Amino acid sequence: MKTTNRQKRLTKTFEGLRLKAYADQNGNMTIGYGHRINTKEKKKTISLEEAKKLFLEDMEEVEKQVTNKIGRASCRERVC
Repeated sequence: MKTTNRQKRLTKTFEGLRLKAYADQNGNMTIGYGHRINTKEKKKTISLEEAKKLFLEDMEEVEKQVTNKIGRASCRERVC
C-alpha cells in the first residue's frame, strides 16, 4: 500500500509538529509528527528537516505493515 500525498498531509495535520520531545496522551515520548522515540534514540530536540525524515520513515514502515496484512488476507481469501 502506498500512502498518497493527501493522506500524508492529513496525517501531519492530525499529529501536529513538535520539535521538542514530549509525552503523548499514553505517556510515550514523542517528537516531530507523532514519532515515538524508541529506547535507542536520545532525541530531545530536532530540526524541521529531521522531523520530515522521521515522518517519511515512519510512513514507510506503516505502509509495509499494511501491505503485509492485506497480502495475508488476500491469500487467505484465495486459499493459498
